[in-house]
Amino acid sequence: DIIITSADSTRLVGALHQRDFHDVVTDDRCERNFVMSHPEQGSIDFHVVERLLDGGAVYVPREIKWEISALELGGKGVIGGTAVQCMSAEYHVRSHAGYTLDDTDFADMKALQERFGVPLLEEQMRRVN
Repeated sequence: DIIITSADSTRLVGALHQRDFHDVVTDDRCERNFVMSHPEQGSIDFHVVERLLDGGAVYVPREIKWEISALELGGKGVIGGTAVQCMSAEYHVRSHAGYTLDDTDFADMKALQERFGVPLLEEQMRRVN
């Protein structure tokens, strides 16, 4: 999953198309929620947000409006040895609710619980434990 601003979305998608990534058809595809894939590099699930003046963001893929606080956007991680900004573990738990979770979602929740000790929601606990 990658969160990106709408201002950067068009440029990034164009660059990925030039690198042989292609659009993936999904049930929930829309302008603010889409997946691109590469035969060797894997898939990227994009979530397009609008940044707020307070440092947070708003994500409105369809009828649900997710407000993401600056604190939740302020996570730190490492990908391939490179430091990256990421979402907090608590936000990941909060954002994986209210829809039918698949096996990948449950695995992600279990990994967050094990690595960061973050409490899970009841609907996430049924399959994780």
